[in-house]
Amino acid sequence: MVSSDPWSLLPRGQLPGLWPLCCELAQSLRRDRSRHRPCQSEIHTTILTKPETLLLVPRLVSDFDALVPSEAATLTAVGNSTVPQGATFRIAGMRFTPTLGVRLFTKPPGTTATWSTMDNLVANGTGSLDYAYTVPCQAAVGTWSIQARDEGPWIQGDFNGDGIVNSVDWSIMNTKWFTADAFLDINRDGLVNSIDFSILNLNWFKTGRSGRVSPAIQFNVTAAQSCGP
Repeated sequence: MVSSDPWSLLPRGQLPGLWPLCCELAQSLRRDRSRHRPCQSEIHTTILTKPETLLLVPRLVSDFDALVPSEAATLTAVGNSTVPQGATFRIAGMRFTPTLGVRLFTKPPGTTATWSTMDNLVANGTGSLDYAYTVPCQAAVGTWSIQARDEGPWIQGDFNGDGIVNSVDWSIMNTKWFTADAFLDINRDGLVNSIDFSILNLNWFKTGRSGRVSPAIQFNVTAAQSCGP
C-alpha cells in the first residue's frame, strides 16, 4: 500500500473529475506493470469532510476482488397498477436472500422527491415476497415509485446495486445531500450527511453480490371520491 500527502482541496460534488489524475498517479507508482487494472479499480481514496470542502488522500489498492454475480432481485405489480387513494396495491418480489430482511422504499411524484421507508419485510424460504400496501388517503395523486433492498448481503453504500461501492454511488448520494432520503441515509438518523458518507468511504471499492437493489416499479394513485371509514 502506497500513500501520499493530501494534494487537493475541491468543492463538494466535483469528486469524479479527479479520477484521471488518481489513475496516472497509481500507474506511475505500480511496480508490477503486468498487474495493471482499469483506472476505476486502481485508486482507493480516503475523504475527510469539512463544511465546504472534501480533502482527498489518494492511495493504491493492492488487490481488487471480483464482483460476485447473482440474479437481480425484482419487484412486480400484481394486478392493476393504477389505484385510488385508500385502495390496496399488491407487490410480488423474487430472488431476494431467503429468510433475510428486505427493506421497501417509496417515493412520491415530483422530480425533487426523496425516498422514505415503506416497510421492513423478511423474504420467505424461497427468497420471494408477497406484500399488500394500502395507499394512504392523503397520498398525492400521480406516479409513485417503489424499490426494495436485500439488506442481508447489501454492501452499505452500493446504492445502484452493481456490486461495488465507488464514485457512481457517491454521485447518487451527493444529489440528496442534507435531505431525509431514507434510501441514502445509511445510519438511519434522518439526514444524509458526512456520517453516511464516512460509511460509504469505509466500504470504498468493496465488492459483493450485485443486484441487491431492485429496479424501481411505478404505480399511479388517483383521487378517490371517498376514502377511509
